[in-house]
Amino acid sequence: MTIRKVQEPPVIYTQTIYASLWIAGAQQVGVDTHGVRGPGSHIAVAAEQVLIYLHDITAANAYANAWIDAALIANQLPATVAVTEQHTGPALMVRAHGHDEIRHGWDPTLQALLIRIGNFTWRVRDRAAYDTMRAAWLQVREIAPIILRRG
Repeated sequence: MTIRKVQEPPVIYTQTIYASLWIAGAQQVGVDTHGVRGPGSHIAVAAEQVLIYLHDITAANAYANAWIDAALIANQLPATVAVTEQHTGPALMVRAHGHDEIRHGWDPTLQALLIRIGNFTWRVRDRAAYDTMRAAWLQVREIAPIILRRG
């Protein structure tokens, strides 16, 4: 009689992080690219407090469309609001692959447009912030087919 010890499967821990970012006023947004449809090709979008690396066309379209499709809700935003915060650079980095769940909303209490992509939510406080971000994402949507492979 042989007794074999049954090995327990390893425990794999995962972590889910939810992040939220308030933006107001014209944003300093940079769009940069690396490669052309090869391994490691990506589009980087640096927007004051967040740096997003888009690794495939599916992710680029998801992020771009999330901003572009919020135009009707953004019409409720005031032109500008007073901005007192000063930021020194990205506080969050996202590596985007594939498609995430996208939601839009209006928070009447906060008077803010909500754009949620996956677990990351932007709370947009004024039209100046929305317009500069939307312009950057329009640029991403235009260059994504040139730079990125299908996701």
